[in-house]
Amino acid sequence: MRLRKVSSAIKSVNYLWNHWVVFPVYQGVADRKIIRLMEQYVNHGFALVIFPEGTRSLKAELIPALHGAALIAQRTGAFILPVGIAGTEQLKGWTWIFKRPQITVNFGKPFQLPSNDDKLTREDATKMIMGRITDLLPPEYHGVYAEK
Repeated sequence: MRLRKVSSAIKSVNYLWNHWVVFPVYQGVADRKIIRLMEQYVNHGFALVIFPEGTRSLKAELIPALHGAALIAQRTGAFILPVGIAGTEQLKGWTWIFKRPQITVNFGKPFQLPSNDDKLTREDATKMIMGRITDLLPPEYHGVYAEK
């Protein structure tokens, strides 16, 4: 029985790798090849999933986002679907599986960043994206994007 479960888990992971294009983006490295590749995918009608912060927060609060998502969105004019995910901090260790923690995923309305003609800086575009994500999260998750 155990062998069957492991086998089905491996098949599930293989399905994801074989049917989804997954590639790592290294934090702090401006890789022009990856940026061009992401732009090509968007321009051909594919969706990208980008976590703007680039890493997980250790405190279950938003941390300063990197500018990669804003860069791609500004260059391609792509729509952005903001998503707020709360409760994942409860997934520590292996015992969480018995506790069945509540994970909440909220989807906002898709939006586009103003065109580059509006002189929107990358930093302001990133703040705009993170503002939409912040609106989808409970106040205790707002972190650096909490209103002061």
